[in-house]
Amino acid sequence: MPFSRGLPREETLRSVQNAVPVKYLRELLGPGAKTYEPSEVPEAAREAHKHGWVAFREEHFPKPSIIVEFPSLFHRSRLSYLLHGVEELPAAIEAMDLNTFVKEIVASFSARALCNPQRHTAGSQAPSIPEAQFQNEVYRAIYKVTNGGSGLWISPEFGTPQSSTKSGRIDFYLMGSKKWGIEILRDGDRLAEHARRFGPGEAYNVWLRTGQIAEYVILDFRTHSQPHEPVFHIEFGDDFQTFTIKDTDCAVIHQGTLLA
Repeated sequence: MPFSRGLPREETLRSVQNAVPVKYLRELLGPGAKTYEPSEVPEAAREAHKHGWVAFREEHFPKPSIIVEFPSLFHRSRLSYLLHGVEELPAAIEAMDLNTFVKEIVASFSARALCNPQRHTAGSQAPSIPEAQFQNEVYRAIYKVTNGGSGLWISPEFGTPQSSTKSGRIDFYLMGSKKWGIEILRDGDRLAEHARRFGPGEAYNVWLRTGQIAEYVILDFRTHSQPHEPVFHIEFGDDFQTFTIKDTDCAVIHQGTLLA
């Protein structure tokens, strides 16, 4: 299948004939993937699949199932822009600063998803959650907090311009009127290196100089915190039922309980 086949034009999405699969795409943008028994895949998903807008992936453990997902992060980002990027931000989100927004999205994480042992990586130490799982939770939570992503173009792995002397990709770039950059880390992995990328002459600094990014934050998901700027540390309880957000000095700024 050509890579571009799953990248619909705006006029295609607006067609009355595609209303059903487009509604399904809106529902899929938040979670990024949905799992069904083979006989229960909805017709809307099958129509989207015929267009190449979604991909089907078969799983056989613990039971046969079909996972409906986007062909790539780029496809998901492109559809995020086409379906939501030209809408107005909800008033409550427009009034938020970045710190408040971070509190809201972390509070919307799913404890059930984080506890799922199939999503943990095993090594010489205790099993841990891969960084990609936290990225997916951030994506899903943003859609929940913004009532479906209205007014935000969420661009995962947003890259620096080709003309830049140093290249890099930030995990999330929320365009719209906010122009927020969010970098995701797990257990402080290369924390100093990631923070340095925003400094003068470094890869991410071009966005700050040109105004493409107005504010940014590094979210470090871990079990123990160490002071570092400009980082928010997010710590979870052993069962992922509770969370604590600490600022750059490791002072507690928010605590809560995950409900889902």
